[in-house]
Amino acid sequence: MQSTPVTTRILSQALSKDLQELGYLSWVLYGTHSFRRGGCQHRIKNKGWTVDMIAAWGGWSQIEAVTMFRYFYSPNDNHEFMDDYDRNDGPNKCPRLL
Repeated sequence: MQSTPVTTRILSQALSKDLQELGYLSWVLYGTHSFRRGGCQHRIKNKGWTVDMIAAWGGWSQIEAVTMFRYFYSPNDNHEFMDDYDRNDGPNKCPRLL
């Protein structure tokens, strides 16, 4: 078991390696930021969160709405298994707003 924090570089390398081993031809499109994008998309589409809730969760101000909306939709994303990635989250709960 690793006792030091995982760096962004190590996580990115492991993600790329795993996606390649799983046979994803578009593995190069994914990086550590994919988790943030997927989290936004899942919360909007499946959890029914509002833009205010997403802004609080992502640490954005309402002025940064353009950034958030870019995250809500991407034609390259696979939406079929989104629920699997957020199974530890309670339904419709935004921790920063509770």
